[in-house]
Amino acid sequence: MRGNPFDFIPYILGHQEQFLRLFSQHVQLTVLSVVIGILIAIPLAIMASRVDALAGPVTWLAGAGQTIPSLAILGLTLPLLGIGFVPSLFALTVRAVLPILLNTYVGIRGVDRAIVDAAYFEDRRSKDVGAEFGETHDNVDQIKKRFRNALRAALVAQGVWES
Repeated sequence: MRGNPFDFIPYILGHQEQFLRLFSQHVQLTVLSVVIGILIAIPLAIMASRVDALAGPVTWLAGAGQTIPSLAILGLTLPLLGIGFVPSLFALTVRAVLPILLNTYVGIRGVDRAIVDAAYFEDRRSKDVGAEFGETHDNVDQIKKRFRNALRAALVAQGVWES
């Protein structure tokens, strides 16, 4: 073993401003690339799961794209975007989109059709009851209600819950 594994600590203590600036930039790149990746990948995965003509090309591109290293993506963008925050953000966003897209698509397609139908029926029934009684709910209550209904429908479909 060569040297002390903690030799970097004195360097960081001696260059705190530079370290904090670069660390902040790293966190920004990571968070922004994942958020942008989510905003791109989830709607695309939903469309691919609903439109069969998109499913093949989208999943193929996502699978093939995951084999390309991040540095190669960054290298391909250098002539177009140069060096700096934007090309790094682009490369990291591309890398973030691919697994989110593929996993979201597989997750959506993996849900049992009986569960989807039961949740749809339960949601329709709750809307009809709400319309009959003139109930109005804020968005948070609607989200909670739909989540409970979907969970109940999933449990009913799997025979865990008696309706």
